[in-house]
Amino acid sequence: DDGEPRLRIPVPAGWERNTMMDSQVIRYAIVAMDLVADGFATNAVVTLESARGNQTPDDVFDQNRGNLETMMGAYDLDVESNTTCGFPSETTHYMAPPMGPAP
Repeated sequence: DDGEPRLRIPVPAGWERNTMMDSQVIRYAIVAMDLVADGFATNAVVTLESARGNQTPDDVFDQNRGNLETMMGAYDLDVESNTTCGFPSETTHYMAPPMGPAP
């Protein structure tokens, strides 16, 4: 779709694209099967979320971090502020509790 954002994401050696969870929110995921430990594969996920109204980037990022903690149970958040295509963005590393197998 021409109206959709375009991503160019480098895939490190040993990582591979995984489309199992692709959706309107989860736009891209890669996994490192060589790094599986205790039944968990190290992964990186790109999400795209919309925000209603006229919120500042900081407000949106604060809300997203809060959702990670309250809805997912994420902890040990480590946030890096940056820009993507000239817009404010964040890279967030976190730990999440086990959730069972992916659908």
